[in-house]
Amino acid sequence: MGTNLDNKLRWSAGLVNGLANEENDNDDNELGFVASANLDLMGDYFGGAREWWSQGDLRDGDRNLMGTIGVGLAKDNNNVALPAPLTGTVDVETDAINVNTAWSVQGFQVIGEYYTASAQADVAGAADVTVDGYYVQGTYALNKSGDSALRWALGLRTSGVDATELGGDETTDVSLVLDALYQGHNCKTQFEVTQRDRDLADTTDYILGVAFQLVF
Repeated sequence: MGTNLDNKLRWSAGLVNGLANEENDNDDNELGFVASANLDLMGDYFGGAREWWSQGDLRDGDRNLMGTIGVGLAKDNNNVALPAPLTGTVDVETDAINVNTAWSVQGFQVIGEYYTASAQADVAGAADVTVDGYYVQGTYALNKSGDSALRWALGLRTSGVDATELGGDETTDVSLVLDALYQGHNCKTQFEVTQRDRDLADTTDYILGVAFQLVF
């Protein structure tokens, strides 16, 4: 992994030979491949960091427009056990790709991602099985109040997953989020209300979530 162009280009790549550990044999007969890259279009988006918990725009001062775009790829081959009463294993080729972007200005941030993954068994006549999904999220972080470190942030997110080819459902979520940020994203409480629609099941559920995050 590395960075180039004054940290505006970040990349990583790797070869993986399965998920073996001390108790299990390697499940691959070929090397897996993973790679990703992000390009910041208006200067270093992350300020030299790649912190996964950096959500929302908590920059101080004049927060000019910043943006990044990225892509990730993965390819693997696994030996998968056949379902009973069959015995033995079959090779399954998997491919995955995602594209992502993030933009922020002042207290606003918009992020999004689309991904698709497919698998095909090495059996005559076997068809690809594909799962795909997306999410888009917008947030606004209020400024600190006086000498307090507390900040509030509001967010709206929509996401969807289509797993019908796996025998699942096509599910869409719409979420309204309120964050209480005590020390930025290192210490926060998050309140979330989600409407979840399932297409095939023809159901609508409402989910209330409360989460606390502490990063140290």
